[in-house]
Amino acid sequence: MNPRRLLETWEPPRGYRLASVVATSYELDADFLEEDLLPTAFGLQLAPARGREFRLELEHALQDAEVSIFFHPGRYRPGLRRSPRIDLLALPEGPYPKLHAKIAFLRFVSPTVPGAENQIVRLLVGSANLTGSGYRSNIEVGASIEHAPGALAATATAVLDAVDWLEDLIGESTAQFSRQIRDIKAVLSTRPRRRRSKRIRFVGLPSEEGFPSLAEPGDRVDCLTIVSPFWPSGDDLSDVAAALKRFCGGRWNTVRLIGPGYLVCGLRIRVTNRTALMLGRRPANGGCAVL
Repeated sequence: MNPRRLLETWEPPRGYRLASVVATSYELDADFLEEDLLPTAFGLQLAPARGREFRLELEHALQDAEVSIFFHPGRYRPGLRRSPRIDLLALPEGPYPKLHAKIAFLRFVSPTVPGAENQIVRLLVGSANLTGSGYRSNIEVGASIEHAPGALAATATAVLDAVDWLEDLIGESTAQFSRQIRDIKAVLSTRPRRRRSKRIRFVGLPSEEGFPSLAEPGDRVDCLTIVSPFWPSGDDLSDVAAALKRFCGGRWNTVRLIGPGYLVCGLRIRVTNRTALMLGRRPANGGCAVL
């Protein structure tokens, strides 16, 4: 599978326009947000080098969209410009020592059929900060899940879990944020979620009660897949699986850890009483393989 550029996950679906962005990041670069990320999400044609013309195009697009970005206090790079139409909000330290999550909700609407039932909510989860290095040069991982008309039940579960998690994390912030969450929930409510034996859960941060359970009572997780660019090498991988099983409970068969090709990619760890590590060959070209 060829890797996608992270920037491409912000591109609008064909025939849709961006209506809303809610995102969190540990670090935030205002220049990157305004000159790279949002122009990609809006599908703008002019380059930032066009100066005043580019700014006019961006501000015009922002008139019909709401953007709220939350970041950790002290990790904001203000840059040269900042649009007054973008809410940039430092999230005060609360029950957690720092805001480190990188998650985004993009809501897209069809200009011809704008009803909630036809809108698309895209969930982005990854390790990249909203900075140029995070999206262009670092080793990062990310996932994009699109809740569109006809979406699978597994997709609906993950997106709804993530919305609940974000609302609980941010709490009562701004009128715009509350409106954005309400609009996202209105889209999700048009597509009933039916329970399926195979589904994706969004876990988020540990709660005050401890690490969240990954399985409901009586459920069995056949294979837990976790993605990170920072897995340790060697036998420590089995320690990762053992710790997760201890914290999260439930009945698991296998843990799959995915990361950069030269670290670990698709290694499967079978969870037993001793949590033995199943080793495999690393691809010669440095790519990914499921072992």
